[in-house]
Amino acid sequence: MKEKRYYVYCDESIKKGKYYSNFYGGALIDSADYNLINDVLEIKKEVILKTNELKWQKISKLNYREYIDAVDTFLDFVQSGKIKIRIMFRSNRVKPIGLTNEQKRDEYFLLYYQFLKHAFGFKYMDNSSLNNIEIFLDNIPDKKEKRVKFIHYLWGIQHLPQFIDAGIKIKR
Repeated sequence: MKEKRYYVYCDESIKKGKYYSNFYGGALIDSADYNLINDVLEIKKEVILKTNELKWQKISKLNYREYIDAVDTFLDFVQSGKIKIRIMFRSNRVKPIGLTNEQKRDEYFLLYYQFLKHAFGFKYMDNSSLNNIEIFLDNIPDKKEKRVKFIHYLWGIQHLPQFIDAGIKIKR
């Protein structure tokens, strides 16, 4: 059976905004495109901008053109289909009701899990090949025990019937 490998890079913000909160984002990259994308974006980041991470807070009058160029390059990859972006956030107008204290406490993990389970449509992948998914999470802001438990739950997505049918394997 043919194997395909995909990388999912995730970032999130649990800050509560005036209108929206609980922001989760991910970028899906086919491993066949990874080296090209990584090489081009690393040059933009390290050589041109001389930074280890692109952050909106680091834009200034001196480097805004380079930031625009870096973001344009990233969006060119999105437009070409080499990077697939998904973003999820919650409207503050919709108030969750009937949640247990445990669900309220674990809001970050529960929403993150649902984002990764549904955002990229993994269950609809071509099952004529084994689809290996590797997920790269940003720093999880909680105790090690909760992080380990969360990673175990994410890994368990592959055991859901619709993911088995799609030939999904998630690297632990």
